[in-house]
Amino acid sequence: MLAVERNPMPALGCYFTACGRTFDVDSFLKRTTLDVDAVFHRGEPLQAFKGKSREVSGCSVTINHTKVFGDLGPQIPKALKFLRKYRAELRRVSRFPGVSDLRLVFPCCRPEETYGVERFPAELLELAGSLSIGIELSFYPGWGND
Repeated sequence: MLAVERNPMPALGCYFTACGRTFDVDSFLKRTTLDVDAVFHRGEPLQAFKGKSREVSGCSVTINHTKVFGDLGPQIPKALKFLRKYRAELRRVSRFPGVSDLRLVFPCCRPEETYGVERFPAELLELAGSLSIGIELSFYPGWGND
């Protein structure tokens, strides 16, 4: 069995996640070439929401760590490199029984009461889409005021 940290919240940089209600993540881990660093199971309690439990099982792979939380500039080229390097394995996970959701997650923040524009290049959208991977931009309010 692979030694995998049981932490459902990957680092604060871009990460890939695969999940599903009936996804047997432990079977998937036995044969994957992805460097999985977080695993979660359906029914586990959610730390941030007392009394609630996970509705899906899955795993996450940190694509990059960022020194500036929410700075997408260095994250996008690394996400493209990840998609190209692991294209065959990502296609395999998209077809793995029970997987219903694949996504690249980009954490982003803005100081309160400011606005910003983030743009994803067509190449990233096209490559992710061809692998059935969605793109998520997760905003964290109130961060980035320092």
